[in-house]
Amino acid sequence: CWRQFWLGAAAVSCTTCIKRPLETLSPLFFFESAALVQCTSPLPTAPPPAPPSSFLPPPLRPPVPPPPLRSLCPLIEEGEAAQLAASWSLGLALSVLIGGALFNRLKSSRGKLIVMGGLMTGTTLGCAVMALIAQTRAQTWSAVRLRATVVFLTALGVGLPYYVPSGMFAVQFGGKHSGVVSAYLDSVSFAVSGIFMEAVIGRALDDQKGWYVVWAVLSGVAVAMTVLQLIFLYGLLYPVSR
Repeated sequence: CWRQFWLGAAAVSCTTCIKRPLETLSPLFFFESAALVQCTSPLPTAPPPAPPSSFLPPPLRPPVPPPPLRSLCPLIEEGEAAQLAASWSLGLALSVLIGGALFNRLKSSRGKLIVMGGLMTGTTLGCAVMALIAQTRAQTWSAVRLRATVVFLTALGVGLPYYVPSGMFAVQFGGKHSGVVSAYLDSVSFAVSGIFMEAVIGRALDDQKGWYVVWAVLSGVAVAMTVLQLIFLYGLLYPVSR
């Protein structure tokens, strides 16, 4: 039982190391990965004091110069980046709702393994594709929408493996203590993901290595997640008699 617990903790930790960074850093990713474009909006400045000529009749006043223009502006603003990050949350929700319904309808254990493996493989491919896309900044809104779409598809393979196998383990082996067992799994995964975000994700961003490095690292974590979650789920679907 303890061996299965630590296997589950490792599997859930890998999943959390993808889920937590992307649900917290997605707005930052969309904002920082967008290019700077030519501005057309005036530079906000404090209104100057009224010159003496303002007291003259309108025909005698000198023309007022237009406000200066900013040379470069971000393609997307902070609020728009936060809205784009909702693509990750939507993907997670659909992963649990639709993926969970499909998982429950399947009677075959092999089919459940295939569904879970297929979703996690999609997440791995999504992270790898984003590692390639993120090597350049988004120059147009079409490029921004492409990134949001890939982020959404990547999230589809995270929600189901994050919640379902750990819940199955807690019910099968925890019994009346299933709530505590589930909490222990979450505690381990939160601790591991916190260290991962500080030591790996944070350092990569602080060193200005670029978001493509972050996505490349996450693609490697997604491979580990796929392998560990499938082994963990296989042990739950095909328990060894004790």
